[in-house]
Amino acid sequence: DFAKNMLNSCAPNGILFTEGDNDTFPLWYVQEVEGFRRDIRVCNLSLLGTEWYIQQMKRKTYESEPVPMSLTYDQFNKGKNDIIPFYEVPSVKNGIDLKQYISLVKQSNPAIQVPLTTGDMTNILPSSVLFLPVDKRSVDQAKFVPATLRPLMKDTIQWSIGKKDLFKPDLIMLDIIANNDWKRPIYFSSTLATDHYQNLKNYMQLEGYAYRLMPVAVPGAEDGYVNSAIMFENMMHKTAWREFDNPDVYYDDTYKGAPVISARIAFFRLADQLLGEGITEKA
Repeated sequence: DFAKNMLNSCAPNGILFTEGDNDTFPLWYVQEVEGFRRDIRVCNLSLLGTEWYIQQMKRKTYESEPVPMSLTYDQFNKGKNDIIPFYEVPSVKNGIDLKQYISLVKQSNPAIQVPLTTGDMTNILPSSVLFLPVDKRSVDQAKFVPATLRPLMKDTIQWSIGKKDLFKPDLIMLDIIANNDWKRPIYFSSTLATDHYQNLKNYMQLEGYAYRLMPVAVPGAEDGYVNSAIMFENMMHKTAWREFDNPDVYYDDTYKGAPVISARIAFFRLADQLLGEGITEKA
């Protein structure tokens, strides 16, 4: 049920970033064995640092098309770009275009390289600020930005990823975001560790058990913002929690920490948003 609830939090043909075993194996089970929501591509960040798994992401699986990615095997093979250190370059400290940056990484361009003590050159992250142009026409054609949020949409999304090193899963995630061009829904599991959201939470819309990356930032939405219409439909009509009301069923700490708490938090966020909108009966 937890796995189906997570997958049903996503729009068709979505890309869903998860982490670790408990978030991922149940999802694989319902997709592989029960044939449930095979249109969703599950990207496990714990494995996205391995070349064989990245190669899997670049292939079609069931109804899920390959993920959009520009980096080739040579850029993510063992030992290549495992860690990209943060090394601020004054000339670009105000920001770098994410697509351009990924292209420079792909080329191993000297413009983003510094020497190591061994004498080898390594790619660096030269700025903590990233930006990504938004094709408003394509977004409008896709019709996934609510009319209420359309005035907040800008030509570019810009955010501070933080002064931190990039690990290979971070790099691959950013590559997917940069090359998706808002064509497929990109989701982040609500159970991820904070670092995996890449400081993009104010660009994320909560739709159930998962946050959807949006080309719109809502001021003050430090933990994402709730789309009450979509989330109500998902939580009330596309989810199940069998035996949650049975006092004779034993739930260990691991189970209580993910499926149970996730449900409580999701319903709380939804009810709070509905109250804020004055929709008290649904709340």
